[in-house]
Amino acid sequence: MGNFLSLPTRFQSLLNLTNIVSRKRKLSSTTNSSRDPYSPEVKRFRFDNNLKQRSTDFKADVVINAFDRKWPCNREILCQSNFFKTLLNGSFKESKLQEIDLYMTDDLINEISFQKLLNILYHQESFISSDIIFNVTVTAQYFQIDSLVDFCEDQITEMIKSSNAIEIYHFSDRYYLKKIKDKVFDWMLLRLFPVTCWDQLSCLSLELATKLISHPRLVTLNEMYLYLVLKMLIQIDLNGTYVENHDEFYSNIKENMVPFLLTEKGLKFRTAFEALKLGNILVRKENVEMIMQDNIIPRSMIYASIYKNWMSLISIESHKNYGPSKELITENDFDNHAMRFAKVIHQPDFHCWKFAGFCFAFDLALFFDGRTLIIKRVHQFNNEQRVSHTHLLRSIMLRVDIVEVHSTDTNRQNDIQTYKMTLNEEISLKKLNREPKYPCRISLEILFHIPYVNNLGLEQI
Repeated sequence: MGNFLSLPTRFQSLLNLTNIVSRKRKLSSTTNSSRDPYSPEVKRFRFDNNLKQRSTDFKADVVINAFDRKWPCNREILCQSNFFKTLLNGSFKESKLQEIDLYMTDDLINEISFQKLLNILYHQESFISSDIIFNVTVTAQYFQIDSLVDFCEDQITEMIKSSNAIEIYHFSDRYYLKKIKDKVFDWMLLRLFPVTCWDQLSCLSLELATKLISHPRLVTLNEMYLYLVLKMLIQIDLNGTYVENHDEFYSNIKENMVPFLLTEKGLKFRTAFEALKLGNILVRKENVEMIMQDNIIPRSMIYASIYKNWMSLISIESHKNYGPSKELITENDFDNHAMRFAKVIHQPDFHCWKFAGFCFAFDLALFFDGRTLIIKRVHQFNNEQRVSHTHLLRSIMLRVDIVEVHSTDTNRQNDIQTYKMTLNEEISLKKLNREPKYPCRISLEILFHIPYVNNLGLEQI
């Protein structure tokens, strides 16, 4: 991440420790056990009913034929379900039959989940484990037992993690389970891209990817990471699968004179790519070279973003841009233009890293010791002629958050802070009351400059 001339004052004593700088993700065996501490447990569901006598006193007066079995049941017991209440007490022909045939075409409604539902109706409670929770949810929804659906939704939201978040989202979307859908989407905004491996992201739909990338509060390792995710989705769409070594696959796109987004097959990806903060991606030489070579994005979009970046840089050089402030930048402007960074910390240690790429002549380093997060404006003496030193005092706007990776909590920091920093100045951004459970994720959204303004107002970088 880079070397530094000096550490923050309160961390000078740590210089005597060995191997204090963490440059890559590490996994400590002392902080992880073989059992996932956040794995869901079997939960008991209690069903409130208005029966005037014990369910065991009811005799069977109807037979349900389902799943190649006969289920002797009692009508009053079944009518605790709104589905059966309508079927058996309404004007349907089944209300007069002694045997009723049920045909369920949904694969998630099976014999086990139906048996579990009957147990709940008869015994007013049951233990529901995570391996059948999705089946029970769909079964309860089909038979209209709202309290059981609510219970299952609460349990599923506690099960969300990187390995199943995308599947849970698609499940909730398919069955119109808004509570789950909202919860898992908020979870993905916070944790999906920083912690999920490529294999798990391969089941990400283009619709969901577009929705996430278009959201102003999405947390990502960096802006370029989102571009790589969309490249992966292109490969899956065209090739049916994803392979890590994809140079040969993309050679066909590169050789085509027409940028991929302007082709018939690429049209559906255009909205997702337009949602990228392209200007924030083009601050690294390697990123510019890759994007130009990929030939996915039209040159007009690339040149427009480079032009806006260049105009912002000129305004800094000409002493017309000393950085953003709340008087000049709205929250919406900040969300649309701020650079996003995230880092996953896997073990308690002292960590420091520097922002890669060109941050509009504002070199920053971060330091984290498990409790305190410090930011420092780094001054390189061998770069006296750089633009960053034409202004001794510059301002930045930022929003910082620290969350535990394996938690399902979706609360987040919303306050945007403004700081004026001179050369080599350090500022404490966040102090935690306790050390977080590892792994944890630090995310920052930083606006280094006033975005380029023309006669039409602010334009998206």
